[in-house]
Amino acid sequence: MLLPALALAPVSGAAAAPGQLYGFGENAAGQLDGTTATGSEAANPTPALIALPGATGPVVETAAGGRFTLALTSTNQLFAFGSNRYGQLGVAAGSGSAAANPTPRLVTLSGAGGRVAALAAGLTHSLALTSTGELYTFGENQFGQLGRASGSGTEDDNPAAERVLAPGLVGQLVQVAAGCEHSLALSSTGQLFAFGGNRYGELGTPVNAGSTNPNPTPFRVTLPGASGPVVQVAAGCEHSLALTSTGQLFAFGGNRYGELGSFTHAGTTTPNPTPALVGLPAAAGRPTAIAAGGFHSLVLTSGGAIYAFGRNQYGELGSAAGSGSESPIPTPVAVALPGAGAPAVGLAAGSLHSLAITASGQLYAFGSNRRGQLGSSHNSGTSSPNPTATAASLPQGTSIDAVGRGPAAEFTIAQVADLAVLSGSLPNGQVGVPYSASAVAAGGVGGYSWSASGLPPGLSIDQATGAIVGIPSAASTSSVVLRVTDAFGVAATSPPIALTIAPAAPARAFLSTTLTEAQIRQSLRQQLGMKGRSARISSLRKRRRYAYAFTALTAGTLAIEWWYLPPGTRLARSSARVLCAAGRLTFPTAGTRTIVLKLTRRGRVLLRHRRTIALTAKGSFTPVGKPTVTATKAFNLAR
Repeated sequence: MLLPALALAPVSGAAAAPGQLYGFGENAAGQLDGTTATGSEAANPTPALIALPGATGPVVETAAGGRFTLALTSTNQLFAFGSNRYGQLGVAAGSGSAAANPTPRLVTLSGAGGRVAALAAGLTHSLALTSTGELYTFGENQFGQLGRASGSGTEDDNPAAERVLAPGLVGQLVQVAAGCEHSLALSSTGQLFAFGGNRYGELGTPVNAGSTNPNPTPFRVTLPGASGPVVQVAAGCEHSLALTSTGQLFAFGGNRYGELGSFTHAGTTTPNPTPALVGLPAAAGRPTAIAAGGFHSLVLTSGGAIYAFGRNQYGELGSAAGSGSESPIPTPVAVALPGAGAPAVGLAAGSLHSLAITASGQLYAFGSNRRGQLGSSHNSGTSSPNPTATAASLPQGTSIDAVGRGPAAEFTIAQVADLAVLSGSLPNGQVGVPYSASAVAAGGVGGYSWSASGLPPGLSIDQATGAIVGIPSAASTSSVVLRVTDAFGVAATSPPIALTIAPAAPARAFLSTTLTEAQIRQSLRQQLGMKGRSARISSLRKRRRYAYAFTALTAGTLAIEWWYLPPGTRLARSSARVLCAAGRLTFPTAGTRTIVLKLTRRGRVLLRHRRTIALTAKGSFTPVGKPTVTATKAFNLAR
């Protein structure tokens, strides 16, 4: 039976900015940067912000190693700090020394053909995967965990990042995982490669299983009876997990604590090199995410349920059953998140503790807290188990959307959700005059859902597009708060925004029934192109469309096209012009409606590698019973 959740006081002070990092737990090597107890094994249960000197963008990826941390920013800066005994920080300074390195340093991947896209950290080695599928490794290579022969079989430090080549690779590498002494890499076609230590069969092959011989050449892992390609991998200290597209979960390697979810050789050190299926309760739902800790495993299902199996000595399975004992628990047990109010959407596991992220951005932790890695003072600095999942004591209002993974870590790196409302102001309006504005957000996962409080009477916000439209019906000054929610349910709000609606003015000529062609053209031109901070190539590529509110002065049909014109060409005649986006909308009466411009295939290809681009918007409006009026407008897009 689970104990009631503990009440934890929030950390004082303002919440962190999107993409900042909180760290708590062990800091013996400076893996939490220069915060409390650097250089000692004292507990640090209070989450503290981690500073990345010179960072030019929010953090988008992290990894937690044995006693070191990796952090990647949106501008492709890779920072590393903590222990560099084996060169696992990817820098020569301090390599080979046991000294702490609390100051984050930039890592360079010489010759890399793309941006860094994924990170993984083992006990003493690091993996960095680029957007072009190039895998670079650095750190200890005693067991071949760097995927290269150089330095294999020795305890030499290897601070220079070198590229790993996977024999027989089809497609490109898209995912990596690091165990204590082994590494996993997954390709876009579902190929699973493994290299490094295999004394427990964690490479999924009998070759050198049961020995300490190094295995530096990536080996292709076969999953007997798999009904789909592998889509996700995780690596523990002595075991590996692989999830297929059909929801099959395979496990292989050490099973001394039941971390394979099987009774086979549980409680022994016998290797298990053949991947075997893990059975979950029929009602659990399909597995959607996995995590591997030091000697335990976590599974998240489509229904938001969490199951755990393996070691539970410190309560890292989130269950009181078997807590405080080293007895193996191979049968998956359900984990509860008391008081969460939202389902789990993400998992991570350290050496002796487990972490779960809910759809509302809460971070729950359970297991060992002897270093303060649960972000709570409860049992901090002791060896007492903590089987009840409790919320980490982060500042009130803080949302977490990612946690650094590492099966050897006794600390936690939590990433503040990068979802943010960018709109800091709204244009003022006037009673009786059609109003149009767009709320803008960045970050998060998947599509956005918008809402707003405090809008003046007559105005509303489009839930899908964030367009604020309508005809104000009363003069006022309102305090508007915009709220955006991503596909995982993580939300962000704007500070209060003042919006003034002026009293009605005398009727103006352009709203009369005697509209001229020039008036329609002027209105059309003013509303072409993209608006403000939403003019981003990255946003277009992600959504493949652009929607905004358009106000028509009379009934008719609107058509808008975006064209790319190579320098020196003209819109009307050039055969080299490229249609990038187009949309069409009918107005039964004068008023405001949302038009959706969809990117063309050629448009998507054109924007793929562009940092900036100049486009020409062409608008055509055909009033009912009248000739078509056209207008053009040039505008720029940036990444």
